[in-house]
Amino acid sequence: MAIDLATGEILSEQPVGVVPELEDHPEASGWGTIPAGGPIVTKSGVVFAATDDQAKMFAYELTSGEEIWAANLPAPAQATPMTYMSGDQQFVVITAGAEDPTTGKPGDYVIAFSLQ
Repeated sequence: MAIDLATGEILSEQPVGVVPELEDHPEASGWGTIPAGGPIVTKSGVVFAATDDQAKMFAYELTSGEEIWAANLPAPAQATPMTYMSGDQQFVVITAGAEDPTTGKPGDYVIAFSLQ
């Protein structure tokens, strides 16, 4: 949920990801997961959040809540993404280190995505 802190107005509401066990149930449409990490918001108004049960990273437009990007991660993420600049290029980074529910193996990854 994105809230304008100056006015208290709700700008958008968007569930993050899909509960895997409910993907085939239309009545659960709009249910998201409960990410272990929090979201971040870039200066340009893009919200990044990752899921630990789907091993995915998502990007949403802040004011509309529209999903604008998603990427699979090599392992579940239980972390809040971070962003940094290198020269003129901005990156979003996430650690994916939770145990993979399909293999039982822990992840050991730091993944950086370049923003265009």
